[in-house]
Order: sequence, then structure tokens, then C-alpha cells
Amino acid sequence: MAFGKKVQVCGVMAGPRLDEVQDNAFRLPSRLNSTWGGNFTDMVRSKHFLQIIEKENLVENARVMGERIVNALKEVASECPMMSAVRGRGLFIAFDLADAKTRDQVWKNLFDRGVLVLKSGERAIRFRPALDLTAEVVDEAMDLLREECRQMCR
Repeated sequence: MAFGKKVQVCGVMAGPRLDEVQDNAFRLPSRLNSTWGGNFTDMVRSKHFLQIIEKENLVENARVMGERIVNALKEVASECPMMSAVRGRGLFIAFDLADAKTRDQVWKNLFDRGVLVLKSGERAIRFRPALDLTAEVVDEAMDLLREECRQMCR
């Protein structure tokens, strides 16, 4: 399993089955470096981040807030045919728009309204919010997205 941005450090966790691959990345020099290399400071820092994630129930929060976002996006998509393929698990969430031009316009307009989303692929917008996301922030962002889509679907 690889992890990174949400704990502000990157790393790879591996179990004993890794040894079933003779030339796995952990046995060959220079196979894992840069982003995935890690260091002692990052390991200590990561341990503290993981403790905070556990103490504050942020994995459960990601599940709940993710469901809230996906449900809101599906509601918006039912009103606005330019949105499709709403999908997500936890806070890894995305939806498609009709084409790249529409996606780029929606992305820019959302940015101008203060909603930070990412362009992905040829026509998708994706969400990658912080783990401590609140319902109030979700609702505000979804209201702004709903307004944007209503204007685009006129």
C-alpha cells in the first residue's frame, strides 16, 4: 500500500508476501527513492499524523463527508444533464462534464467562487479535501457548485 499527501509524507507499507517476488523494489537498489524514499524525520512526523487521524476519527469523517458530497453531486447531476458519472469513495470524489471546454469553464468559475477542485483526465473534476472537512464546508461548496451548474445548464 502506498500513501502520501494526506499525511504530508510518503511511504510504502508492505507485508511478508513481498518476499514472493525475488527482485522486488525493496531488494533492488535505487528502486524506491525521492517521493517514496522517506527518512527518519518523516517517519516520526508521520507517526504523529497517524495518531491524530486515529484520535480525531478522521477516516470515519472522510467516509461520512464523502457520502455527503457524492449524494449532493448526484442531486445536482439529476438537475443538470451536463454532469455525469458521479463517483467516489471517502474523499476521493469526481464527476464528469460534457467535454474539456465545459470542464475548464466550470473549474475556473468554481475557483473564482472559492471552491478548490482539480481538473482530471479529459473532462472530469475531482475533489481532494482535507480529512477534517466539516458538513458546513461541504454544504457551502455544494451550494456554490449547484449555482454554477444551474447557470451553465440554462
